[in-house]
Amino acid sequence: MSDAVKPESAMPAYIVGGFGLLGAIVLLVMAFRYPFITSAFTLTLPDWVPNYGGMRDNIVKNLVKSGQIPMGPQYLWNIMKELFDAKEYAVGIMVVGFSLVFPTLKILTTGIILFGRRWIDDARRLKLAYLLGFLSKWSMGDIFIVALVIVLVKAEGFAYQFTAEAGVFCYAASTIFASIAASSVRFTVPKT
Repeated sequence: MSDAVKPESAMPAYIVGGFGLLGAIVLLVMAFRYPFITSAFTLTLPDWVPNYGGMRDNIVKNLVKSGQIPMGPQYLWNIMKELFDAKEYAVGIMVVGFSLVFPTLKILTTGIILFGRRWIDDARRLKLAYLLGFLSKWSMGDIFIVALVIVLVKAEGFAYQFTAEAGVFCYAASTIFASIAASSVRFTVPKT
């Protein structure tokens, strides 16, 4: 066992990894707790459309209602639910996978590798480190989710507007903290 990592020599990695994990967990929970985006719909009608009895406002209200356009604060849980309700299963599965499943598995695997030394031998921790590498590549989809929201927020010329809310920023920060924690793993597992 000459290639085993001594716990004392990896102490800074355990500290960084622990704080990274704690930050990732707290921020991921906050991302689901706080609104992800706020959406609004505006429509500018030509001047020749009369506004008798609030006709212009009624047109916008009917478009929003008949088009089932979500308005106001949108939470990540609700976005997932609405995708499945609209029978957009492929997109719904991708959003659930990239925004919930892969990040959660990445956090759990990182925690087991970092702090499961008493219960798991070095060979299994090394296998989990390979799994973590795989999960890290796939959980980059969480960056896709944040990028997609940013594109929607920055899109101009649409009558449908998005405003990034605290949930987006918590989610982005959670991915950074999880990556920092996962990066610290390499200092705690035996070398091959």
